[in-house]
Amino acid sequence: MTEAAHQIQGFWPMTKHYRQRLVAVIALSFLSFTSPLLLIRNAAAENLRASKANPKEIASLIEKLKTNDERELDAAIEKLGKIGEPAIPALIEALQDENLQVRQSAAKVLEKIDVPAIPALVKALKDSDVRVRRRAAAVLETISDRWYQWYQYGTPSEAKAAVPQLIPLLKNSDADVRSSAASVLGSMRAEAKTAVPQLILLLKDSDAEVRSSAAFALGRIGAEAKAAVPQCSLCLGENRCRS
Repeated sequence: MTEAAHQIQGFWPMTKHYRQRLVAVIALSFLSFTSPLLLIRNAAAENLRASKANPKEIASLIEKLKTNDERELDAAIEKLGKIGEPAIPALIEALQDENLQVRQSAAKVLEKIDVPAIPALVKALKDSDVRVRRRAAAVLETISDRWYQWYQYGTPSEAKAAVPQLIPLLKNSDADVRSSAASVLGSMRAEAKTAVPQLILLLKDSDAEVRSSAAFALGRIGAEAKAAVPQCSLCLGENRCRS
């Protein structure tokens, strides 16, 4: 053995234990480099599977939302969430199912699908079935509150596009729909400035929850809603709105 080899061996002995550790370090280094690629590939694979989802598979999964088996129910919710947009029409329809568990599960999946479900949920606010309207309203509020927390990344384009459809709903005969529409518009901040005049009118709504949602929405819209300050002050002075 050469002198250099002796020096290396003395300084860094290549024992079996050391070799195992070295292999582990190299493996971890490789994984840390390739993991983003793996994540991208996995996401692409999931999107591909979702695009191939057929109506029969979706219908079968919707039917499984009635099961009493908790694991089977969770699996169905997870699969529908991964299918995403292709499952939205069936999930909206499921909001009017006679089975409470089905309605709740469908709402949970729509929440998982998130922003892509907004257009269908806004449309569902006009449904003739009160259960569909109210469940859609609740899901929309959950999604809008979520994106409000991440506003630094901007309001989703689907949400911006929904503003003209939401404003007329502030006059809906269903108080839950009026309240939800106000809350969702408030989550868009300045993007919803065109809704300010109608939101100001809601400060005198007969329903306390609607008044509260309107006042809260105007506060979120901010400077664009400064015209509402006198009405909000009067409303709060009369103790008619809850902040």
